[in-house]
Amino acid sequence: MIMLRAWTGFKMAIHVTPIPKLTDFATPAIALGTAAAAGSAETVVRSDSTVIGFDTTVPGNIAASTAAATGSINFAARRDHTHGTVDALLQAKYGQYTGDASSAQTIPNLGILPVFLTISKRNTAPAAGENFDLTNTAIMDNHASGYTYTFGASVGSFYSGKITALNTDGFVVSNDVTTGGSLNGSGNSYDYLAIGY
Repeated sequence: MIMLRAWTGFKMAIHVTPIPKLTDFATPAIALGTAAAAGSAETVVRSDSTVIGFDTTVPGNIAASTAAATGSINFAARRDHTHGTVDALLQAKYGQYTGDASSAQTIPNLGILPVFLTISKRNTAPAAGENFDLTNTAIMDNHASGYTYTFGASVGSFYSGKITALNTDGFVVSNDVTTGGSLNGSGNSYDYLAIGY
């Protein structure tokens, strides 16, 4: 015969040890840089968080003769961003051509639209009116026939029909010899200086 004895008055204590919360969610603070680096924060970001990659600052204008430089800001410019420019970056082109006696010889491939042009004939003893000729867009616009200002031996004068066009990539000269000498005389050498954009 087996006897069972009931235990009474016995209490079991249950101890609960809380598990510390090791994960904190924080606002992303990932910086863009030139090399990967391990961080030290013990916080994490959620999968649907937004990381700052760009700022909203408008890029500055590009000035003439500005040297390239590496940036130091932690934000990147958008791929389709646009830099402004100054109104016009003028360039100067210098060269020489030989006259062919035609009524319209085109001097091409300047790479600029001339707004100011000077031409001088190479001659050890130039005649009066053949020393130095110039024109600009104002003269060309005001005089459809293409006026130039010619500096003679002692005084300058306006003449038409010598420089007849300022093209997007060059200019056109004529063999007009009625006044002020020609800028396209057969076999003559001429130096030019064009300023434009």
